[in-house]
Amino acid sequence: MGRQINYLVLPDEFAELAAAVLKVEPAVWIPRLHRSKAIEEWDRHSAPARGDEEGWLIRLKDVPRFMEQELSWWEPRKRFIASAGAYGLEMGFCWFDGRRLIANRIYFNTLPPVDTDVSRWANRVVSAARRFLVTVPNLSVHCGPRTAEWMVSHNARPATAGTEVVIG
Repeated sequence: MGRQINYLVLPDEFAELAAAVLKVEPAVWIPRLHRSKAIEEWDRHSAPARGDEEGWLIRLKDVPRFMEQELSWWEPRKRFIASAGAYGLEMGFCWFDGRRLIANRIYFNTLPPVDTDVSRWANRVVSAARRFLVTVPNLSVHCGPRTAEWMVSHNARPATAGTEVVIG
């Protein structure tokens, strides 16, 4: 169970979506997977590599406890993995190869234990994302404004249940 909003946002528009939700309360986006045991914040100037698009939106006041965790090794991905537990929101980049754009989401897990302060913040973040995002006719997912324009101008069409669009 949880609260979420699915979206399609081109990689160069992700920073704008992040800025919109970061206005709610100071926070950072931290990738879920790391090549070493050192946790690093997103540099805001580049999209993660394929397979590393998932991350956590963490309020600044919760960053210290996030950084205290011991990362676990995930053998299938050959990466260390960080978890935000009940105080972070999942938030990911949408993967794009020039032809296919695959949706991602902002998600807050509402299964206990849930901190009520974090829950209120999560509701505000999802609301801020909804205000930033727009819809495109014939798609069941929200899009960044520039992504929506791109989809219309390139005649993008849904591919799989609204989680992917393709052009051409």
